[in-house]
Amino acid sequence: MGAFSSCKLLTSVKIPEGITAIQSNMFNGCSNLTSVSLPSALEAIGTDAFRLTPALNSITIPCGVQSIGARAFLSSGLTSVDILSSVLSIGELTFGLCPNLEQFSLAVQNPADITLGSNAFYNTPVDAATLYVPHGTSGLYRSSAAEWAFFGDIQDKPNKITIGPDFIINRDKTLSLAEKIPADASVVRWESSNTRVAAVDSRGVVTANKLGTTTVSAFAVGGEKFSWTVKVDLRWWQVVLLMLGIGVFLLPLWTA
Repeated sequence: MGAFSSCKLLTSVKIPEGITAIQSNMFNGCSNLTSVSLPSALEAIGTDAFRLTPALNSITIPCGVQSIGARAFLSSGLTSVDILSSVLSIGELTFGLCPNLEQFSLAVQNPADITLGSNAFYNTPVDAATLYVPHGTSGLYRSSAAEWAFFGDIQDKPNKITIGPDFIINRDKTLSLAEKIPADASVVRWESSNTRVAAVDSRGVVTANKLGTTTVSAFAVGGEKFSWTVKVDLRWWQVVLLMLGIGVFLLPLWTA
């Protein structure tokens, strides 16, 4: 048994810097564990280390990790996995029975360099999940003989990300971001992270829908990505009415 196996009171873990390995079964059965921070010096995650952790919804595996043991995240609540390292080995059933998985990110250029154990994604709905891989390698992963090819969507990561300034606009107003793109960039797709707050069309025109904040991104040929934070706020006269107390009765209508 691991040191913290089946500890129901454990909700958050930050493993100290200098630790190079997480032992087998260390956090197995910690059913209320929601967040884990791994140290940069980490090299290995043992078998069953985070097995049966249904409240754990995301994990970032640092650059030094080369091996992830069998069943390490079996039956976890993971929705997002980001492996920053050039991992060499992922054991059998490692990410099996993870019903909530939505996205999985890798840093390895060639899937053939990863030893992937049998049934690594057993009964995990990868056909409805997105696999993000280094720019220009999606074709290799799609044609892989391993389970990577089972992912429903395989996308290249952007090879360059440019973060633009923040913008504030009023509800029902529009903002054109196309003019913020360099002239030599050819945009192929626009996205808003929260279309309920603000949507963006194929021309880069943002329409504010309700109060809140969203990230608007443009994806260009060659893998470049441009992003802006857009906040939808009240109009000046609405702020004045709120200050006078009159707007309190109208606020539900403004924010609906």
